[in-house]
Amino acid sequence: MNKNKHFLNYPSMTPHIGSEYISITHKRILILGESHYQPKGSKAHINCELWYESTEASLTEKELGWIRIKQLIRDAKEERYRNKAHGIYREISRSLSNAGLNLECYTQGIEHCMFMNYFQRPAEETGKSILVKQRDVEVSEETLKYVLDTYSPELIIVTSRLAGRYASKFLNTTNIPFVVTPHPSTAWWNREAKKYNGLKGREIFSDFLKTQEWIS
Repeated sequence: MNKNKHFLNYPSMTPHIGSEYISITHKRILILGESHYQPKGSKAHINCELWYESTEASLTEKELGWIRIKQLIRDAKEERYRNKAHGIYREISRSLSNAGLNLECYTQGIEHCMFMNYFQRPAEETGKSILVKQRDVEVSEETLKYVLDTYSPELIIVTSRLAGRYASKFLNTTNIPFVVTPHPSTAWWNREAKKYNGLKGREIFSDFLKTQEWIS
């Protein structure tokens, strides 16, 4: 199978594949976040074209730490999601656990999915959404297609309205059921919103899993 150029350049950004992603008890599920961030003062990700033409060898150890998705999730679990910056992993783990998994501790919920951020360039400013450029659109779609072809998820949840806006066009050409929710770190995860038919983000998440009969 062909390799994905972006993951060859930035192997730290390859998806977290949970130890229970493939299971006889539930369907394979991919969860997409929005984007990574970089430490204050970092410049490598600001120029869109330069980011995609470079490799992670140009990043400092500190900068790499902010995009090592597998390590970030391992650290979040070990800290039992106490770090506010890891809120998205906490809510995903809790929501998957509450969706019918028989777990001793909800912190293991994230091991039952594959997770990656949709946009493959960190947002320009921590806590803000990425300013999407055409190259971001192209690389994100190309990378998602590679992930779908390689890991064959059966369900997809996009936990970002912005990412959902861009990912939906491609996902609508596949036969994979998907849904878009508010970002778990926003107020709309726990607050009803008219634009989401009066539902909370976590309710959209859980209702989708129930409707799609995620648990076997």
